Amino acid sequence: MIPYETYKNLFGTSPYIIMILIGIIFSYYIVLKESERLKLNTHKIIIIYFSTFIFSFISSKLFFFLGPWNQSGDISALFIRGTEGNVFYGGLLTEFIVIIVMSKLFKMNTWQVLDIAALVNSVGMFFGRIGCFFGGCCYGKASTAWFALKYGTRGIFPTQIISSFYNLGIFIYLTKKKYKKKFDGQIFLLYLMLYSGSRFFVEFLRASNHYYFGLSTSQYISIILFAIGVFFYWKKSSR
Repeated sequence: MIPYETYKNLFGTSPYIIMILIGIIFSYYIVLKESERLKLNTHKIIIIYFSTFIFSFISSKLFFFLGPWNQSGDISALFIRGTEGNVFYGGLLTEFIVIIVMSKLFKMNTWQVLDIAALVNSVGMFFGRIGCFFGGCCYGKASTAWFALKYGTRGIFPTQIISSFYNLGIFIYLTKKKYKKKFDGQIFLLYLMLYSGSRFFVEFLRASNHYYFGLSTSQYISIILFAIGVFFYWKKSSR
């Protein structure tokens, strides 16, 4: 249950949806600018961008339904609209697969496309997590800490805001780093390590009902993604 009253209406629609749309607009702008800067085929990049968005959305729903997040096992979880029924890691993993497949089909440099995706994901999640805050999902555990958000007599960790700003920090860092990158894929691999590392620690503050040996499902996924990022970063930088 959402432990606080959510913001239901802003300009006639859900604030969550508004933040998602703003994130999509910023992401699309980055796709256009980066494809132009890297002298890539903009038409193909746009096709890849929208394809990953669609497939990622679908898979995020499937992950929620098939994973421990859907504790009721109700198939209606596939059709929940708004702030519930989406698993970011599910969409992220599908995004990687779609980019790899489509970049190969279009005979494009896969690592360059993944570098663009890293910027898109970080700025998109900055806005997306603010949407989560307004929608009341992805909230933290009960807390009496000084920075806890107070709702009546109780407080909770503002994990959505924390997540939003570490994604912004990742985006700013990667934006500066992209001009000095030493190999294609460096921005993406840095994103993989920075995001999974940050997510691992924020998960300790998030409210969750699915722990295995003291860690959440998302933390195990974070560990795997971080290890993959480290391995490929070492492999590519040592060439």
